[in-house]
Amino acid sequence: MKKGKPIIIALIGLVAALVATLPFWGSKSYIRLKSHIAESHSESSVILEENGQLNSAIEKTQAAHKLAPDNLKISRRLGYLLEKKDVTKALRQFENISQHPLASNQDKIALIRLALRTGNLSIAETQLDNLQKDQPEGLDHEFHILSAKRYQARGRIEKAIRETRIILAEEESIFHKQARYLFIQLAIRSNNHNLMQEAKDTLNLMSREPGIAGLEAIRFYFDISGYTSAEAMAILQKTFQHPDATLSDKLEAATLCHNAAPERTSEITAILAKQFDLSGADPQELYLFCRWLGRIQQWGMLESNIKPEHALLSPQLYTLRLDALANLGQWERLSQETTNQNAPIASHFRMAFRVRALAKLGKEARAYEQIDRLIKETGNNRDAILKTCEYLEKTSDVLVLRYLLHRVVETDPILEPYAFRKLLIYERETASLEQICHWYDKLHSAGRNLAQFRAQKAYYDLLSGKNHGESILVAKSLYSSSPNNLEFRILMALAHFRIGELKAALNVLEMEPSPIWNKGRLGWKMIYSRILAQNGNKQKSENLLETVATAKLSIAEREGIENLRKPTESPE
Repeated sequence: MKKGKPIIIALIGLVAALVATLPFWGSKSYIRLKSHIAESHSESSVILEENGQLNSAIEKTQAAHKLAPDNLKISRRLGYLLEKKDVTKALRQFENISQHPLASNQDKIALIRLALRTGNLSIAETQLDNLQKDQPEGLDHEFHILSAKRYQARGRIEKAIRETRIILAEEESIFHKQARYLFIQLAIRSNNHNLMQEAKDTLNLMSREPGIAGLEAIRFYFDISGYTSAEAMAILQKTFQHPDATLSDKLEAATLCHNAAPERTSEITAILAKQFDLSGADPQELYLFCRWLGRIQQWGMLESNIKPEHALLSPQLYTLRLDALANLGQWERLSQETTNQNAPIASHFRMAFRVRALAKLGKEARAYEQIDRLIKETGNNRDAILKTCEYLEKTSDVLVLRYLLHRVVETDPILEPYAFRKLLIYERETASLEQICHWYDKLHSAGRNLAQFRAQKAYYDLLSGKNHGESILVAKSLYSSSPNNLEFRILMALAHFRIGELKAALNVLEMEPSPIWNKGRLGWKMIYSRILAQNGNKQKSENLLETVATAKLSIAEREGIENLRKPTESPE
């Protein structure tokens, strides 16, 4: 026992020593372990990115960055990955990197590039100025590209051009092509004849390069305007002769030519037609060519190229042919060709064309029957009804649109608010005061928080003599918020008038600043005239009426102003 005691004491001392020194050697091991795991995460993110798993690659790199926040290599990689998904987050990442004592010029260049991309011009300018101050000479080409873009954003074209010339004067680099295109953009924008000509000459040389490089230059022409007829035709020929030019490229060149020389449209179209198979063997090629004809509004050529049998090849061709017939005013043919129930477009869309044609031919009753059939066939397909309404609104076929809206009110309580909103636009002049008040009542819950809606509803309610309490509160609220607004002054005057405060009503309309009546609705002048008469100013009222073309009053306003002859009432 005596021999064992010293051994136990020695063991206890050794354990105590180990425990005492654990924080010293343990923390270093922990740091090394974290660093190793961070590097492993970063390497895994490379594989994930290569496999197209960008989100997972970002998550791995974020985990690595959390473990080793001072590791610049990992921080840069995170910024690089974020740039592919969220430029704003990438900007914040490189802002943090740029504050690191070991941040390189390339880190700051990356920050500038991201700042320009996100529109943070002040950040870009600060970094550019700091870089130039720290290194007055020998800055790389990317710095000058970004500097040129900075000046371009500020509208300082001459300085931006100077930056591009610095690059172009030096040995060829990967930034030269970008500098050339930027120079062309800036020179065209400068409105300087010499610079513009230099830009065109530069682009002409670039367009002669073989392969895709030359085609890129040709495509750059398409974003520039202001060509002469001869220049435009030269670009057209150049595009058509390039072996890699697509049909879309040729259409772009033809559009450029048409815009520059509209008088040569027939010639341009004939040249373009030779590039396409218009036999119908390839419906897509026929469609592309005819869609272009539609865009330049050559409806006669379009209709002659899409024969009735070709129209049945695709929904796009069928729709284009119907559009052409409508734009040519060939309503009889349109009404005949839209009877085909096997047409390749949605039935409701075909019927919408037929409704237009019948209405244009003066066959309103048959057009209305077609709308009834459309509603019956679409059933609960509200999207079809909405698209039909939108189409008829776009084509300004108001007569049949109004009928369709009334049928929607009768058949679909879900779409009823939409129909009422449209009716308030298209029947405001012809609807009765009772109808308009009814529509506003139906829309009250949806529009009560909109000042314009509240003002219009209160106006018609006060004209009709209903909803006094609510309308007067609305009038007071709007008038107090903007007492010089003529519409709100009219509301306040009507509110006073309705509760028998005739003098107060007149005071609101005659207080300074004096209203400019010719800028308001015709009915407002009539209301002023009535209030003048009720206050005993009959001569002034009659003089004012002489300047009003009462025939132009809407039916609702005419009825409402007639109501103002009636005795005033107490609020409800």
